[in-house]
Amino acid sequence: MTEDRTNSQSQRSAPRIAAAVLVMCSLGVMAAAAHRAVAPATPVADDDPEGCCYRMLSAQRAGDVQAYLDCFTGELRQLRTEQLQRKSAEAQSAELRERALALTGQVTRDLQLSEPNRATLVLERVFTQHSERQQVALRLTDGGWKISSVQDLGRIESRIPYGTPVSQPGARQPTGKQTGSEGNQID
Repeated sequence: MTEDRTNSQSQRSAPRIAAAVLVMCSLGVMAAAAHRAVAPATPVADDDPEGCCYRMLSAQRAGDVQAYLDCFTGELRQLRTEQLQRKSAEAQSAELRERALALTGQVTRDLQLSEPNRATLVLERVFTQHSERQQVALRLTDGGWKISSVQDLGRIESRIPYGTPVSQPGARQPTGKQTGSEGNQID
């Protein structure tokens, strides 16, 4: 009789234990995803122009002011240093982390090496509601690749916020119909 009761209790608690383990695993995955580092889809060498852009983002996310400033050179480094030095060390670090917090992704493309020690690329920083494109000029120094100038190329507003599930109510659903440039239906 006691064996039956023990088996019965074991059978009832097994699903609870499995559910608890599943919940813990899910929470772990969600926590890891929330603290993910934005990284390129393909590995980027740390000592190339693209790697410099990713080092800058990593330093921003960590709130590491010195590592962030080490990604810049020349007048741009001086300007960034002056902007940050107007605040306390804690406020500088918090500002960098705050800027990176809103960022959902970063893409580099159109890398062009103009000389052995100069390069340009387009950096697109992806936020939930928009993307910002920048032309980044880099220079190879004794300390590696550094950003020497940044030119804004524009802001692109997202019609549907980044990360919106496809099946979310109110999300625009494809109709299967194509329309021409004047809005008329194409058969």
